Amino acid sequence: MERVVFHSNGLKLVGVFHAPRAEKSSCIVTCHGLFASKDGPKYVELAEMAVERGFALFRFDFRGCGESEGVVSSLLDRVLEERLRDLDAAINALGNRVGDLLLFGSSAGGCIAILRACEDDRVRAVATSAAPVYRVGRYDVLEAVKKLKKPLLVIHGTRDEVVPPSSAKTLYQAANEPKKLLMVEGGDHVFSDAKLRRLVLEEVLAWFEKYLQPK
Repeated sequence: MERVVFHSNGLKLVGVFHAPRAEKSSCIVTCHGLFASKDGPKYVELAEMAVERGFALFRFDFRGCGESEGVVSSLLDRVLEERLRDLDAAINALGNRVGDLLLFGSSAGGCIAILRACEDDRVRAVATSAAPVYRVGRYDVLEAVKKLKKPLLVIHGTRDEVVPPSSAKTLYQAANEPKKLLMVEGGDHVFSDAKLRRLVLEEVLAWFEKYLQPK
Protein backbone atom coordinates (compact mmCIF):
# COMPACT_ATOMS: atom_id res chain seq x y z
CA MET A 1 0.00 0.00 0.00
CA GLU A 2 1.49 3.33 -1.10
CA ARG A 3 0.32 6.86 -0.43
CA VAL A 4 0.31 8.90 -3.65
CA VAL A 5 0.21 12.71 -3.85
CA PHE A 6 -0.55 14.31 -7.21
CA HIS A 7 -2.04 17.55 -8.54
CA SER A 8 -5.10 18.65 -10.47
CA ASN A 9 -5.48 22.30 -11.47
CA GLY A 10 -2.86 23.20 -8.88
CA LEU A 11 -4.66 21.40 -6.04
CA LYS A 12 -2.97 18.63 -4.09
CA LEU A 13 -4.93 15.39 -4.28
CA VAL A 14 -4.21 12.29 -2.24
CA GLY A 15 -4.64 8.64 -3.14
CA VAL A 16 -3.61 5.18 -2.03
CA PHE A 17 -2.18 2.66 -4.49
CA HIS A 18 -2.52 -1.05 -3.77
CA ALA A 19 -0.30 -3.32 -5.86
CA PRO A 20 -0.18 -7.10 -6.17
CA ARG A 21 3.13 -8.87 -6.63
CA ALA A 22 2.87 -8.95 -10.42
CA GLU A 23 4.20 -5.90 -12.24
CA LYS A 24 1.97 -3.78 -14.50
CA SER A 25 -1.22 -5.54 -13.43
CA SER A 26 -4.58 -4.31 -14.66
CA CYS A 27 -5.71 -1.56 -12.28
CA ILE A 28 -9.11 -0.68 -10.82
CA VAL A 29 -9.52 3.05 -10.24
CA THR A 30 -12.32 3.96 -7.82
CA CYS A 31 -14.51 7.06 -7.97
CA HIS A 32 -16.30 7.90 -4.73
CA GLY A 33 -19.58 9.77 -4.31
CA LEU A 34 -20.28 13.47 -3.92
CA PHE A 35 -19.24 13.96 -0.27
CA ALA A 36 -17.59 10.60 0.35
CA SER A 37 -13.90 9.70 0.33
CA LYS A 38 -11.40 7.07 -0.72
CA ASP A 39 -11.51 5.60 2.79
CA GLY A 40 -15.12 4.42 2.66
CA PRO A 41 -15.65 0.72 3.49
CA LYS A 42 -16.43 -0.19 -0.14
CA TYR A 43 -13.09 1.05 -1.41
CA VAL A 44 -10.93 -0.27 1.40
CA GLU A 45 -12.52 -3.72 1.19
CA LEU A 46 -12.42 -3.76 -2.60
CA ALA A 47 -8.71 -2.93 -2.49
CA GLU A 48 -7.99 -5.91 -0.26
CA MET A 49 -10.08 -8.24 -2.41
CA ALA A 50 -8.63 -6.93 -5.68
CA VAL A 51 -5.01 -7.43 -4.66
CA GLU A 52 -5.79 -10.98 -3.56
CA ARG A 53 -7.02 -11.65 -7.09
CA GLY A 54 -4.04 -10.05 -8.80
CA PHE A 55 -5.47 -6.62 -9.62
CA ALA A 56 -3.89 -3.33 -8.64
CA LEU A 57 -6.26 -0.70 -7.23
CA PHE A 58 -6.02 3.08 -6.91
CA ARG A 59 -8.44 4.87 -4.60
CA PHE A 60 -8.18 8.65 -4.27
CA ASP A 61 -10.02 11.66 -2.89
CA PHE A 62 -11.59 14.07 -5.34
CA ARG A 63 -10.95 17.75 -4.60
CA GLY A 64 -12.71 18.98 -1.47
CA CYS A 65 -13.02 15.48 -0.03
CA GLY A 66 -10.98 13.43 2.40
CA GLU A 67 -7.32 14.44 2.38
CA SER A 68 -7.43 16.38 -0.88
CA GLU A 69 -7.33 20.15 -1.17
CA GLY A 70 -10.09 22.33 -2.59
CA VAL A 71 -13.84 22.60 -2.10
CA VAL A 72 -16.85 20.86 -3.61
CA SER A 73 -18.66 23.28 -5.91
CA SER A 74 -22.33 24.03 -5.29
CA LEU A 75 -22.93 23.76 -9.06
CA LEU A 76 -23.38 20.19 -10.26
CA ASP A 77 -22.04 20.76 -13.78
CA ARG A 78 -18.93 22.34 -12.23
CA VAL A 79 -18.54 19.32 -9.94
CA LEU A 80 -18.66 16.96 -12.91
CA GLU A 81 -16.16 19.05 -14.87
CA GLU A 82 -13.72 19.23 -11.97
CA ARG A 83 -14.01 15.56 -11.07
CA LEU A 84 -13.36 14.48 -14.62
CA ARG A 85 -10.17 16.54 -14.47
CA ASP A 86 -9.28 14.97 -11.12
CA LEU A 87 -9.84 11.47 -12.47
CA ASP A 88 -7.68 12.19 -15.48
CA ALA A 89 -4.94 13.46 -13.17
CA ALA A 90 -5.27 10.34 -11.03
CA ILE A 91 -4.92 8.07 -14.06
CA ASN A 92 -1.93 10.04 -15.29
CA ALA A 93 -0.34 9.78 -11.83
CA LEU A 94 -0.24 6.02 -12.27
CA GLY A 95 2.03 6.46 -15.27
CA ASN A 96 3.27 3.22 -16.80
CA ARG A 97 3.21 1.23 -13.57
CA VAL A 98 -0.12 -0.43 -14.41
CA GLY A 99 -1.69 -2.22 -17.34
CA ASP A 100 -5.25 -1.75 -18.55
CA LEU A 101 -7.68 0.34 -16.51
CA LEU A 102 -11.04 -0.56 -14.99
CA LEU A 103 -13.36 2.00 -13.39
CA PHE A 104 -15.64 1.48 -10.39
CA GLY A 105 -17.78 4.43 -9.32
CA SER A 106 -20.41 4.91 -6.64
CA SER A 107 -23.27 7.41 -6.81
CA ALA A 108 -21.93 10.55 -8.55
CA GLY A 109 -18.68 8.64 -9.01
CA GLY A 110 -20.55 6.19 -11.21
CA CYS A 111 -21.48 9.05 -13.52
CA ILE A 112 -17.86 10.18 -13.61
CA ALA A 113 -16.75 6.64 -14.48
CA ILE A 114 -19.20 6.43 -17.38
CA LEU A 115 -18.35 9.88 -18.73
CA ARG A 116 -14.60 9.17 -18.60
CA ALA A 117 -14.85 5.67 -20.07
CA CYS A 118 -16.59 7.07 -23.16
CA GLU A 119 -13.59 9.25 -23.92
CA ASP A 120 -10.64 7.21 -22.66
CA ASP A 121 -9.29 4.23 -24.59
CA ARG A 122 -7.24 3.19 -21.56
CA VAL A 123 -10.45 2.12 -19.79
CA ARG A 124 -11.52 -1.42 -20.62
CA ALA A 125 -14.62 -1.99 -18.44
CA VAL A 126 -16.87 -0.12 -15.99
CA ALA A 127 -18.95 -0.96 -12.91
CA THR A 128 -21.27 1.48 -11.15
CA SER A 129 -23.14 1.43 -7.86
CA ALA A 130 -26.17 3.63 -7.15
CA ALA A 131 -25.39 5.96 -10.05
CA PRO A 132 -27.93 8.72 -10.80
CA VAL A 133 -28.90 9.77 -14.31
CA TYR A 134 -27.45 13.27 -14.37
CA ARG A 135 -28.40 15.63 -17.20
CA VAL A 136 -26.87 19.01 -16.46
CA GLY A 137 -25.10 21.52 -18.65
CA ARG A 138 -23.05 19.72 -21.28
CA TYR A 139 -23.03 16.49 -19.29
CA ASP A 140 -25.67 13.90 -20.09
CA VAL A 141 -24.95 10.54 -18.48
CA LEU A 142 -27.74 8.80 -20.39
CA GLU A 143 -26.33 9.91 -23.73
CA ALA A 144 -22.86 8.91 -22.57
CA VAL A 145 -23.96 5.40 -21.67
CA LYS A 146 -25.54 5.03 -25.10
CA LYS A 147 -22.14 5.78 -26.64
CA LEU A 148 -20.19 3.53 -24.29
CA LYS A 149 -18.73 0.54 -26.14
CA LYS A 150 -17.25 -1.19 -23.11
CA PRO A 151 -18.63 -3.80 -20.68
CA LEU A 152 -20.88 -2.12 -18.10
CA LEU A 153 -22.14 -3.52 -14.80
CA VAL A 154 -24.95 -1.50 -13.19
CA ILE A 155 -25.63 -2.18 -9.49
CA HIS A 156 -28.32 -0.63 -7.30
CA GLY A 157 -29.94 -1.40 -3.95
CA THR A 158 -33.71 -1.73 -3.89
CA ARG A 159 -33.87 0.40 -0.73
CA ASP A 160 -31.66 3.24 -1.93
CA GLU A 161 -32.90 6.32 -0.08
CA VAL A 162 -30.87 8.82 -2.14
CA VAL A 163 -30.98 7.76 -5.80
CA PRO A 164 -34.14 6.04 -7.09
CA PRO A 165 -33.54 2.39 -8.04
CA SER A 166 -35.27 3.15 -11.34
CA SER A 167 -32.11 5.05 -12.34
CA ALA A 168 -30.27 1.74 -12.66
CA LYS A 169 -32.89 0.34 -14.99
CA THR A 170 -32.76 3.50 -17.10
CA LEU A 171 -28.98 3.23 -17.47
CA TYR A 172 -29.10 -0.48 -18.18
CA GLN A 173 -31.76 -0.17 -20.88
CA ALA A 174 -29.75 2.54 -22.64
CA ALA A 175 -26.44 0.67 -22.46
CA ASN A 176 -24.89 -1.44 -25.19
CA GLU A 177 -23.89 -5.07 -24.75
CA PRO A 178 -22.08 -6.51 -22.91
CA LYS A 179 -23.99 -5.27 -19.89
CA LYS A 180 -25.47 -6.56 -16.65
CA LEU A 181 -28.01 -5.20 -14.17
CA LEU A 182 -27.86 -6.27 -10.53
CA MET A 183 -30.65 -5.07 -8.23
CA VAL A 184 -29.63 -5.93 -4.67
CA GLU A 185 -32.64 -6.69 -2.51
CA GLY A 186 -32.56 -4.63 0.67
CA GLY A 187 -29.45 -2.65 -0.27
CA ASP A 188 -29.33 1.03 0.73
CA HIS A 189 -27.43 3.81 -1.04
CA VAL A 190 -24.02 2.99 0.40
CA PHE A 191 -24.57 -0.74 1.02
CA SER A 192 -24.04 -0.28 4.74
CA ASP A 193 -24.95 -3.92 5.36
CA ALA A 194 -21.62 -5.79 5.38
CA LYS A 195 -22.98 -8.94 3.74
CA LEU A 196 -24.66 -7.03 0.91
CA ARG A 197 -21.56 -4.88 0.43
CA ARG A 198 -19.43 -8.00 0.11
CA LEU A 199 -21.85 -9.40 -2.46
CA VAL A 200 -21.60 -6.20 -4.48
CA LEU A 201 -17.81 -6.17 -4.42
CA GLU A 202 -17.63 -9.83 -5.43
CA GLU A 203 -19.86 -9.02 -8.40
CA VAL A 204 -17.64 -6.10 -9.38
CA LEU A 205 -14.50 -8.22 -9.36
CA ALA A 206 -16.21 -11.08 -11.19
CA TRP A 207 -17.30 -8.62 -13.89
CA PHE A 208 -13.80 -7.28 -14.34
CA GLU A 209 -12.30 -10.78 -14.33
CA LYS A 210 -14.76 -11.84 -17.01
CA TYR A 211 -13.57 -9.21 -19.46
CA LEU A 212 -10.00 -8.60 -18.40
CA GLN A 213 -7.65 -10.85 -16.50
CA PRO A 214 -5.50 -9.18 -13.79
CA LYS A 215 -2.41 -9.50 -15.98
